[in-house]
Amino acid sequence: MIEDEENKDFYCEVIIDETRKMDKLAKDLLNLSQIESGYFQLERTVFDLSLLLDQIASKYSSIFAEKNIVLELKKENCLMAGGD
Repeated sequence: MIEDEENKDFYCEVIIDETRKMDKLAKDLLNLSQIESGYFQLERTVFDLSLLLDQIASKYSSIFAEKNIVLELKKENCLMAGGD
């Protein structure tokens, strides 16, 4: 039993995060099964590639800094059609 509120909150966040990861993994496995069976159909959608690139750069910024890597993103028209 954890009596310290800060530690309890930390471990609850860890549990929630791991639960989300397991949920995503289960959904990915179901999608893979549907793809292999030929049942899965892709839908085309328009998305902002610029936003995705910003999220990825932000996620790995500490690793880039640690390794003295400078990432430059030059973005112009970044709307992409995904799917099919």
